[in-house]
Amino acid sequence: MTEAEQTKMVDKESQSKPRYRVRPRHHSGLNRKDKTISYEIHLPGVSKERVSLKVIPDLFHLEAPREMEDSEIIYTVSRYFPYKVDPESIQPSCSNGLLKFTVKIKDPLDEAIDIK
Repeated sequence: MTEAEQTKMVDKESQSKPRYRVRPRHHSGLNRKDKTISYEIHLPGVSKERVSLKVIPDLFHLEAPREMEDSEIIYTVSRYFPYKVDPESIQPSCSNGLLKFTVKIKDPLDEAIDIK
């Protein structure tokens, strides 16, 4: 690699935007009567198409990138649920930079065997 090519690579790297990982503000609520857990996650400046939310029975993981003129912010949070949940019961909604979702708590006795 010539010195000119190395200089070009260094120039491109110095022009790239810095990336910041930010933990978004979030709130959770537990409804024992309905057996649900709800979350609100603040993602200012992020469209819902850019939100990646993954849910398994024990936890959820969220990533949402936001492009800015001079940098890139990646909102990211992973949280364990206080109880095992049913991932297929998730009810998400996202508007104006606010992601809300509700998920049902999995009752461990639902799959229990009744012995007579």
